[in-house]
Amino acid sequence: KAAEKLRSITPIKFFISSRTDTGVHALCNSAHIDIERAAEKPPFSESILAQALNFHLQPEPIHHLNLSAMEEAAQFLLGTHDFSTFRSINSDADIRSPVKTLLQADARPIASFMSHHCEHSWLRFWELEFRS
Repeated sequence: KAAEKLRSITPIKFFISSRTDTGVHALCNSAHIDIERAAEKPPFSESILAQALNFHLQPEPIHHLNLSAMEEAAQFLLGTHDFSTFRSINSDADIRSPVKTLLQADARPIASFMSHHCEHSWLRFWELEFRS
């Protein structure tokens, strides 16, 4: 919707370099759009384009990770469970059993690959380890 406010004379289509699941946030992704302006209008400068898009973007509801709640919830995953609802339907679905025994579920802080970027040095990263 933010890009539509730029009034391209052709429909705007986003080209995104990667994807995440709904509700999952990713860093350092890239995307591009092609904006075709009317012949009498000059192209947007980079700063005007960034300002216009950022003005119309809604802030993401990113919350702090509640590690103790996550560790507590992980304990409910331990044991033997049927994970049928988490698998896709394909030719291998009948070969492998969806019943798995989860023996370990741990979360621990790890070094950030972004720590050298001042803008993102405050971000904390966690490694989730599961063993079955």
